[in-house]
Amino acid sequence: MFRQFTRDEAKLRNSTDHSFVLNGRVYHYAIDNGNLHIVESHTISKRDFAVVFDLLRRWHPNCQAWKRRDASLRREWATHNLCYDLHFRRDLTADVDLNYPVTFWVKVGYGIVGTIALILIK
Repeated sequence: MFRQFTRDEAKLRNSTDHSFVLNGRVYHYAIDNGNLHIVESHTISKRDFAVVFDLLRRWHPNCQAWKRRDASLRREWATHNLCYDLHFRRDLTADVDLNYPVTFWVKVGYGIVGTIALILIK
């Protein structure tokens, strides 16, 4: 089973090998078998989601989150970004936790809201 990291735990677990640079900015992340936590993910645009996935998939090929389709991961991340943009629970939506496995209802929720979010976010 996976364990979600709190924002502070993710920052504490980070070391130089748990960060990446995208568009001149350093992003930190924490990863374990079933969870990928990207700190301040709301600042990453949807056009860069695939770049981040490709990079982290190469560095951490055994993470269970990769069992999900990229479209599913993009919808979940887009939902977090949309909620952050709408000032909804910014304490929870500034970062994204991409987990595996996810329940049926979570899949349905992200499927609906995430599809709309991908249209609305930048």
